[in-house]
Amino acid sequence: MMQRKKTIYKEFKIETMFIIMFCILGLLYTVSIPPFRMTDEYRHFVRAYEISQGQIISAEKSTESLQQLAGQATWKIWRDDPDITVREEWVKDSSIPSSYSPFSYFVSSILLFFAGLCTDKVLVLIYVARLGQLATVALLLYPVIKNISSAGNLFILIGLMPMCMQEFAVLSGDSMAIALTMDVIAFVLWQREAGEGSMGWNEILAMIVMAFFLGQSKYIYVFVCLLYFFIPKKRFGGIWRKGIAAVAVGVCAGVPMLGWLLKVGSIGGAPRSVAGGSSFTLPEIVVRSLLANAKLYVASSTADSFGDLDIHPGIYWTVIILLLLFYVGILEDKKELKLSVGLRLGMLGTAVISVFMLFYTFIGGTNPETGVTNGLQGRYFIPMYLPVLLGISIPSRKIKFPEIPQKYFVIVMAIIDAGIAGLIMKCCIA
Repeated sequence: MMQRKKTIYKEFKIETMFIIMFCILGLLYTVSIPPFRMTDEYRHFVRAYEISQGQIISAEKSTESLQQLAGQATWKIWRDDPDITVREEWVKDSSIPSSYSPFSYFVSSILLFFAGLCTDKVLVLIYVARLGQLATVALLLYPVIKNISSAGNLFILIGLMPMCMQEFAVLSGDSMAIALTMDVIAFVLWQREAGEGSMGWNEILAMIVMAFFLGQSKYIYVFVCLLYFFIPKKRFGGIWRKGIAAVAVGVCAGVPMLGWLLKVGSIGGAPRSVAGGSSFTLPEIVVRSLLANAKLYVASSTADSFGDLDIHPGIYWTVIILLLLFYVGILEDKKELKLSVGLRLGMLGTAVISVFMLFYTFIGGTNPETGVTNGLQGRYFIPMYLPVLLGISIPSRKIKFPEIPQKYFVIVMAIIDAGIAGLIMKCCIA
């Protein structure tokens, strides 16, 4: 009997442990946050619902009725009126986020279509959409944790980071972008760690598919796909095969992405067109905004500003997460990772490009007097954590830190997530 128990424990691998904890914590966050209590969730719900009804292009109209929908996001009203149904005007008035591609809600809209055949109750539909998104992210992260080696702890920490868990557990436009960014970076690391032999066409196809969906999810982060160029040519089977793969990735990611953005008119404004007559260059806006709001961006991307940006569990949660990220991302030994100087610069370069694109997208909210952009939330910076931490990690050192088993990081993050989810539920009920 003892031998049997030992065998079962031994077979309980880290990816299994991670996905079990991920699903439990995801469900906990889903329950803790009432429908539409998350910023813009009601907009994302209507966008996904209208796609499920065949309305691919959003109507550009007022959002008064959507705000009425959001106003019902309280425990009391949802308890007293659980039978509220989808109203036609909610779909007709949908305008935000009209720029999101239908592929951003690929799974959610399909599930909403079939769920809509059985019911039109909003309470049922929103949870169907949430659970569909959570399951999709779980499927995207499972192979990452299963196959990544020396950087596995970093992927575990980011995948279970409280703000990430909130994004995964509610209907949002960022969950797919975060998960796909992790997939792309993990894929690059896998290929650089691989031994002899070349990739099969199935792996090249996976590259293309990830790039396509990342471009459709949020074009800001598609530049992470440039890291594909750091995969050795021998893994492609030669320079010509690598060139063909690069062209295929560029075409399949770039053309549909640009086509959609042109269709909905959401490319952005000129970098100097700041309201009020004052003018700041884009680099000035980025630097000024980062200096002014660095604390806000860091805190609200890790363990602060939950729900409708009004739930603050406490700064000590953020400090704990930052210490863990610092240790695992920078200090932890990563000798097995083949992080060349070029790849490190590539990691940091893609993060810098993404930051500039992010501020470019939000440039309309720049204060003309201070040059500081308003409206940016910390969660938008989450996809940049991986490339930044890997790019600045210490390649070698004389001081050796003790090796910590991966399961302990899963357990610690689970405790943190459970504590924060409980605080969120307490605040929402109050």
